Amino acid sequence: MTVEVERQTLHSDFYYLLIKINYPNKLYSGKVETLINAAVNRLFGETGSIVSNVKILNFQPPDQTVIVKCDKSCLPSVWASISLINEFESKPCVLNVIKVSQFLMHLSNRDRFSIQTPLSVSSK
Repeated sequence: MTVEVERQTLHSDFYYLLIKINYPNKLYSGKVETLINAAVNRLFGETGSIVSNVKILNFQPPDQTVIVKCDKSCLPSVWASISLINEFESKPCVLNVIKVSQFLMHLSNRDRFSIQTPLSVSSK
């Protein structure tokens, strides 16, 4: 008796990026989304910014970390734009991409492909 097992691979239409922001002032999610969309627009023009469809899913103000969702086809352009950001509002600003995954759950696992552990658990 043989049992045939069909393997299925999960795929997502989106990519999620965990980003650490190095900026002298505190930012909020609206400014971060504006910063990323402006960077995509500057590098790829209006067409690139329309197609990229970047959304902020989670923003941690104390850590200055953000989780960004973008379309699968736009990952290279969004990542390139984020990597080339060097100032915001006339002040030095650097965005470091810490992790990239097709699944949001993978960003929560600190041991899986971590460069550093930017997320912290706040205790009250």
